[in-house]
Amino acid sequence: MTNILIRNIPRKVIVRLDQQVAQLNAHRKNKLSRNDYIKLIIANKVDTELESYQRSKYEILLQHQNELGELEVELLKQILISFTTGKTTEAINLIENLPGLSDEKKESLYDQ
Repeated sequence: MTNILIRNIPRKVIVRLDQQVAQLNAHRKNKLSRNDYIKLIIANKVDTELESYQRSKYEILLQHQNELGELEVELLKQILISFTTGKTTEAINLIENLPGLSDEKKESLYDQ
């Protein structure tokens, strides 16, 4: 482990830390030292920041997925309208623009 030395912490902060450790130790069998408590605070902060970052990335990915899904639904609506109104060529051109479809799947759409 690496040691970290922190200097010039205000006395009132140390008093508050000691109060929090005392409150925690009142309900614990294995008592925490001030040092252990500070290490827990640091570890928890790092974990929280990482979780927040990961959650943000996940939310952005989800938003992109939703937008892509909406675009695909709109494109499929246009294909359906084109087929039902007899605009087969237009529908085939729209099928070519469908993202993520293999050529085999596109060919099977033509046969329907």
